[in-house]
Amino acid sequence: MKNTALFISIFIAALMPLFAFSQGAVATKDTTWQVADNGAFYEVRLVEYSNGESNLNRRLIGDTASVFRGYLAEFEAAGNRMANVANEARTNHKEIREILQRRDSILAKFNRDITDTMTAKYGGPLLTSGWVVYEDTAALDVVFTVNAQGQLRYQITGYPVRNAFVISRTLRLQNYKATGRPLDIYAAPGGNWGSADDRVRMRLPGNQGLNRAGAGKSLMPAPKTQQTIPAPAKPKNPKSKKQ
Repeated sequence: MKNTALFISIFIAALMPLFAFSQGAVATKDTTWQVADNGAFYEVRLVEYSNGESNLNRRLIGDTASVFRGYLAEFEAAGNRMANVANEARTNHKEIREILQRRDSILAKFNRDITDTMTAKYGGPLLTSGWVVYEDTAALDVVFTVNAQGQLRYQITGYPVRNAFVISRTLRLQNYKATGRPLDIYAAPGGNWGSADDRVRMRLPGNQGLNRAGAGKSLMPAPKTQQTIPAPAKPKNPKSKKQ
């Protein structure tokens, strides 16, 4: 009999939060924090409702050693992830160059320019007026156009007009700022663009999402090892039709 009464009490207590919702109460504040107690760490969660009631729960995370190991593993995973991403990015310049070289053999086979086709497919947003390039503390206007041959062109204020190549979410700016070297930038969330090291950024005024990493994003585990796909063979004596 006592066991039955105890079970009923526990059951009623478990239903109390649901009962609060049934009375029209909604959560107005949900706060979580960690506390240490006698060598152990606990996660404490406080939920406050619109009817003045609240619900406080404390969950054991582990002892000091296990919690520290968890943080250690998280930091190690982040370091591995960043190294993997950096190693992949190191080959981007070469891969983009090979793509631009291969377009000539594709043109010969299909009588269609694949880079001009991608300009028509992906270049629309770039043709919007108002783009600004930010490098260090300098901010310069940049204008994109497409010439009669279908070639994407760009001009940064104070510099000559140069060719650009949009490869879906990757954009190569040839002879960037008359340095003789191309600059590769990549599409970011919200439609902005930025270099791999985030030193050069390009955005439309009013579009503030310059940071490609999600705000408040937790550290992610290292990705699983992926099979390396060999790069396609270069065509013999590739000739670039555009500079």
